[in-house]
Parts: sequence; structure tokens; C-alpha cells
Amino acid sequence: MNTNWTRPQGPFRGLFSQAIKDFAQHWLWYAWGTFLPILGIAWARAASEDYTGAQYSILIGLLTALMSMSLARLAVSGKPKHIGLVSFYNAILSRYLSGVGLLILAAALTLPALALFLAAGVAVTGTLPLWSLIISVPLTLFATALAVGGAFALFALMDDMEISVVQAYRVSYRLSRRYWLPLLRVLAILCVAVIVVFALMGLISQSAAEALQNPQWQIVYDALVSLILTPFIFTLWARVYERMVEAYE
Repeated sequence: MNTNWTRPQGPFRGLFSQAIKDFAQHWLWYAWGTFLPILGIAWARAASEDYTGAQYSILIGLLTALMSMSLARLAVSGKPKHIGLVSFYNAILSRYLSGVGLLILAAALTLPALALFLAAGVAVTGTLPLWSLIISVPLTLFATALAVGGAFALFALMDDMEISVVQAYRVSYRLSRRYWLPLLRVLAILCVAVIVVFALMGLISQSAAEALQNPQWQIVYDALVSLILTPFIFTLWARVYERMVEAYE
């Protein structure tokens, strides 16, 4: 039986094992560089009336952008030696406006892809006429290609602190176009993994499900996700970016 589809080929051979190894070795880096933003987000949510953080949504958004930029910087460049946390944040903040603009642009590219994907799903279930798939499916693929193509711009921006947002997107799209087929295989494997995770979550007992609905506990769960799952995703995506850069050069 051919099992090559389960192993990314070309520049991504051994990608997942390397990402897991790097994450295990460098997790303290991510905790070091993101603990303060995560603590600030947790405080903002706990200080709001309904624990959702709606009253501090702007502050949470700004701290989330700082956390994302810090993760991307650490994932592609590692923890700087002999540099304190304040100096590290000063370097990140020097590119903060560019990073926020890039994240806003990334959201603008991603939301249409999600909306079109949902529209296609609604058409499949019969709520919308099936002929709408003729329009929604090609548009979904196009919007998804735009979103994925720009997914490496943040890493390019944090890898080279001198380039602009436009240049970062050019790098991202150039790499994605060159290696779109092996990148598609990686995305397919990730989609399968996400489906498996959601299926396992559906098996959670009723008592655990009730605990997850507790607003106070959700703050703790979100903080743990920010300290564990999010850094792993950034590590994986950074390794993809680095593999494409190495192969391109």
C-alpha cells in the first residue's frame, strides 16, 4: 500500500518530526517571549464583566498582535543571546505598526476564504441551490490560495526586520507559488489532523464539557492554548517557511 501521501515530500521531508523536536527544545523560548502578552490578555478577560474581554477588545487585539509577532520572531530567529526581555520587546515594537498592518491584511485575505467555504457547505446541505457551487467553489479556492500564499509574510517580516509589509508579501507569494504542490500536501495532512482533533473533542464527557463552559476556566484554557498549541503551530509554519527559503536559494 502506498503511504507516501502521509509524508510530505520534496523540501518538507521530515517536517513534522523536526517541528515537534524544535518545539520541545525551544518551548521555554516561547514562554519567555509571550508570557507578558498572555498574562495581559488573561487579566483583560478576567477584569471584564462577562469574562469575554469585550470591554478591553482593543487592548486584547494589540496584545495578540504583539504575541504573534514575538512568536514569529522566536520561531524563525531563535531566542537572542545575552538580550533581556525588555530589549527583545523593544526590537519587536520597532516593527509593531508594520506587524499590525500585516495582520489586518492577513485577516482581510482569510475572512473571504472562510465565508466562501461556509457558503459552499451551506449549498451542499441544501440550504442554497447546488448551482451556486459553480460560483462558490472556484472563488473559495482562489481566496484560499490568496490566504495561504500570504501566510508566511509575518515570518518574512520578522526574519528580516528591514523589509516592508509589501516586500514580505512578495516573498511569501513567491515561495508559495514555487512550492505549491508540496505545500498542498502539508495542508492536506494538517486538515486531517484537525478533523481528528475535533472528533476526539466530541468524545469529551459531559462533566468535562460543562467545565469547559465555565467562563473563569475558559481563561485558563485559553492561556494554556496560547502557551502550548499556538507556539507549536508557529514552529511548524516557521519550519515550512525556512524549508522553502533554503530550497529556493
